[in-house]
Amino acid sequence: MGNLFAELARQATANARREVETYLREIPEFAFLGTDQRARDRTMEYSLWFRRRTIELAPDNSELNPDDLDYIASIGELRAAAGMSLDSRRRVLRVHTALMLREINEATDAERGGGVEELMRMMSWFAPQGERGIGAYRRGFVAVLRRRMPYVEQVALLARSLLTGDPMADELAPVLDLRLAGHWAVTVLRVPDRPAGDRDLESEIEALVKAHQVPVVWCPEAGSRAGELIAVTPCAGGDAGWRAAGGDAGWRAAGGGGDEPTADGDPGQPAADGGGGQPATDGDPGQPAADGGGGRPPADGDPGPPPAGPPSVPAAVADLVRDFADALGRPCAAGTVTAPRSELPDALERARRISKTAPLRRPSARLRPHTMPDLFVELAVAEVPFVDAWLHTVAQRLDSGPDLVVTLDAYYRHDMNRSAAATALNVHPRTLDYRLRRVRELTGIDPGSTSGVRTLSSAVTRRLSGAWGGGGT
Repeated sequence: MGNLFAELARQATANARREVETYLREIPEFAFLGTDQRARDRTMEYSLWFRRRTIELAPDNSELNPDDLDYIASIGELRAAAGMSLDSRRRVLRVHTALMLREINEATDAERGGGVEELMRMMSWFAPQGERGIGAYRRGFVAVLRRRMPYVEQVALLARSLLTGDPMADELAPVLDLRLAGHWAVTVLRVPDRPAGDRDLESEIEALVKAHQVPVVWCPEAGSRAGELIAVTPCAGGDAGWRAAGGDAGWRAAGGGGDEPTADGDPGQPAADGGGGQPATDGDPGQPAADGGGGRPPADGDPGPPPAGPPSVPAAVADLVRDFADALGRPCAAGTVTAPRSELPDALERARRISKTAPLRRPSARLRPHTMPDLFVELAVAEVPFVDAWLHTVAQRLDSGPDLVVTLDAYYRHDMNRSAAATALNVHPRTLDYRLRRVRELTGIDPGSTSGVRTLSSAVTRRLSGAWGGGGT
């Protein structure tokens, strides 16, 4: 045994004791080690065993054998059976790995920088065998969860594992008979505070999980009955389309994936009476330019092949959003983002921001999740307080009505098609015209002008999102 390994052997007991003390000090769920001497001795025994086994195997680059891995798995089982949380399990693995690396560094320093070959041998062993040991620990941990945890809670644990980048997802997915894809759509459904009389959502979420077979987790908001339902839906592939969040604006505008249809047809087509908003001074705004670069699709509706890019948002996402909204029976808002598995934590943050910016909508067949291209203006506005405050003052001028916010919402959702908007509002087109004139009188902004589209559509979306209180249609 070389000098480095001899130094590690001399310090093994002290290092194992330091690990136990670190668990006690830094991980609240290990507080019992301060009062349960038997549990403390068992933890110490395992920590010391692992260090001695490392010193035995690393010099010859020998692998942990099946008995070693079974023992490590038994420790994972023991801690899961004691009720250790997923977060504490991650922290234990981080602390253990950090301390082992620190011990190697300290032993190297004690040898005054000598033993480079031994150090390289140790590090060559440590990475692959450490990964095998962590895998065994996870396997034992998951085995207990499978036996003790209800199916819906296992699915929620898989969702959390994916969203935090926890490798335990690889152990959980086969247990649940769910495949792990390369790309996923992360969807956050925002549920505002509900009345105290509303029923709890456990049974609805359970039905949703069983019907859609995707990882789903409910995250309640502390101190209220509000919360978020987060779903992680596998995508078909990286080049199946380009309706992905952050990448579909151009294709959809070119006719490749339009908004939901209106009651009387295509929302993009102007009404026969020319009520599709403000016509261009030089002709029909609905006609594409000669080179195909116009804002409307050609007559045959063919947008051409989508550009290569991120995977499309699966159709199953919209189905899940509608099913949950129907079960909820109250306004909610959804944001979705697609991303490779390695980027799911960031995708969750983006989807959450989109859902907070999206307008609250009542359940309907047309309800769908929003993506970044749908709300990029409002997302930017929310980050600039003085702009948001100014927009709020514009929205407040609409409060005298009648129903001006709802009217503008319908008007813009139907691409300023007067006939379709009036039908959606269940009013006569002349009533719609009166309301639009009223908006112009109160705000000094023509709803059909470029300025009106920019300003009033953003003000309406911000109001309906509940960002300024209230909201929902």
